[in-house]
Amino acid sequence: MMNLPSLSVPKIDRCDAINLLLTSIAAEELALAKVIQEEANKLEKGICLSRRLKDLFEVNDSVNSLIKTVIKKEIIILLTLEEIIDLDEKCNCCKEHREREEEEEEE
Repeated sequence: MMNLPSLSVPKIDRCDAINLLLTSIAAEELALAKVIQEEANKLEKGICLSRRLKDLFEVNDSVNSLIKTVIKKEIIILLTLEEIIDLDEKCNCCKEHREREEEEEEE
């Protein structure tokens, strides 16, 4: 039987975990923005190169399908973001963390 490598997990507090979650959401949003931009480029190119109305409809349908998928992903991201914000408000740890940092800076 194969042995699994030992993984060391860094210790992070709740505020750090919340910040990491928010960072991951920001990265997802950036990736989706790039996808949308590429679809806009695809549509623009399709408009310029299409010789028949049927070709335009095919490009439009393709872009439309992907945009619907992006919208679904955005809904999931929004729900996740709401959960993270709710978690932060319930534990109030990030506010306490910021206050401690501000006190340390004043000293």
